[in-house]
Amino acid sequence: MPFNTHGVRTYALGLAHRAVRDIRRDNLRQLRRYVDLCALLSKRKGHRFFFDHAQEILAKADSLYYPLIQKVFNTVDEEHLCIFGVNFGIDAMTLGAAQLQQLNQAGEGPLPWLTLADAGQADELNTAVAAGCAKGMYLWGFFARNEQQALQVGALAARHPTCDFMLVATPGCMTRTLVRYLQDSPNLATLVQLDSPQLTDEACAALNSLQAAKVNYGITLTLTDDTAPQVLQQEWLSLMAQYTPYCFFSHAQMSDAAVQQMTRQVYTARSTTGAPLLLIMWEEDCAYITRHISPNACIQDLRAR
Repeated sequence: MPFNTHGVRTYALGLAHRAVRDIRRDNLRQLRRYVDLCALLSKRKGHRFFFDHAQEILAKADSLYYPLIQKVFNTVDEEHLCIFGVNFGIDAMTLGAAQLQQLNQAGEGPLPWLTLADAGQADELNTAVAAGCAKGMYLWGFFARNEQQALQVGALAARHPTCDFMLVATPGCMTRTLVRYLQDSPNLATLVQLDSPQLTDEACAALNSLQAAKVNYGITLTLTDDTAPQVLQQEWLSLMAQYTPYCFFSHAQMSDAAVQQMTRQVYTARSTTGAPLLLIMWEEDCAYITRHISPNACIQDLRAR
């Protein structure tokens, strides 16, 4: 009998909606209950490591993840949370990762678990996304330069509801038309691309509009050796926490020594009390996921250089 992926998705979505409502009602106790359950049921090494680590963090009553998760549940539409979460956790990181591992071991790799592309390529990649699903590739990231390109990514996401898409765009792309479109795109997360740690009026307006629309969004920022220390100051973290639940940092322009120090500080910040803001080191965290999927797993970058 073929594996019933539709049944698994249906069950997982139902459980996700129930979990959101339970955690909203009783933040600390219910959140730990679900993490404990996931840790008990986890079979894959990567899953067990993740949930074992989550148990350690949540053992602290003052963990920043309690207010962070409660904030996300209260400010992001439930359908967006559940669909994006199930697509990522079930389709991409469980079923898809297992399929990619098998195909890579069979010599069909290296196969990407994440593909990055320019948003202007969205229409022409429709067939590639469908073909990728058949091989376990469910995650796509697109970089937009204007509203029209961003809308093309939204249309692509609508055609592939079991995939997760990431739209990286400047504050100027966040028009009323695009934000309304994002409200109907639960499998599309938006990252507002900042030029520097200082928030401009345009950036504030974009973040406020996304927050009011209750969509899944965050910010992304490319750091330098000079700007990296600023984004770890409590004042900056507290300010960002007012606008977004998570922030992606890229260290492509940093020295190796600064990257190592920054990575240590970010990883420490994740496990200590502080502003309810999740910090993600883009290159480091993606490399970690790649290693745990398969020795031949990779990230494919189709962007023009």
